[in-house]
Amino acid sequence: MRWRALKSKWVRRGSALFFAFSLLGLHFYLKGRGPENIRIDQITPRYNFAEVQVSGKLDSDARKMRAGSTLFTVNDGSGTLAVFHDEPFPEPLPKTGSKVTAVGHLSVGVGNQVRLRCTQLTVDEFAEESEAEEGTLAAVNAGLQGQQQTVKGTVQFIWSPPADSKAPHKIILRDDSASLAVIHWLENPPDIKVGDVVEASGVVNVYRGKVELKVLKEGAIQKI
Repeated sequence: MRWRALKSKWVRRGSALFFAFSLLGLHFYLKGRGPENIRIDQITPRYNFAEVQVSGKLDSDARKMRAGSTLFTVNDGSGTLAVFHDEPFPEPLPKTGSKVTAVGHLSVGVGNQVRLRCTQLTVDEFAEESEAEEGTLAAVNAGLQGQQQTVKGTVQFIWSPPADSKAPHKIILRDDSASLAVIHWLENPPDIKVGDVVEASGVVNVYRGKVELKVLKEGAIQKI
């Protein structure tokens, strides 16, 4: 009987440890995924306290509040979101029409009043679309997130993940205006090398404040 009691005790302890390590593993997995890219009209009460990333244009000039925060309103075409940035904000403050990508934690209050407490902010240097010539890499910006785009550039860098990794392949393209990361998980990576001029078609994505082109289809990256 004593042996059975000891066995049961160790089984319970082992189960508790397994559960604890599983939760810890889940925590680091979710943390490693980074914040979720979300449209403003997708925000519901279930996103309260969630860390998310939103991209859009400022509806009005950013302004300093008496409490020290910087307040601005982001419009991504689906809705508007009040964003508060608590850290010291460099001058000059972003102006109306500036394109921004904000990462932070949502607060969904009474009456679905939504705010974002920003922890990381990227202000697009191309505040107006007209500043970047259409068809150049500089024209691919955060305001195009989710849209299909075709770009052309010279391969500057190629990186492939280890065989056991779930990370994407990455190709850095460059033209006279800017550089752009092209990422993919294709089973048959394109036969290209540094210095080749290529054309790539994919969906514009913003990951941790950086604009990238996500290629989803075989054959969508071609050497010219």
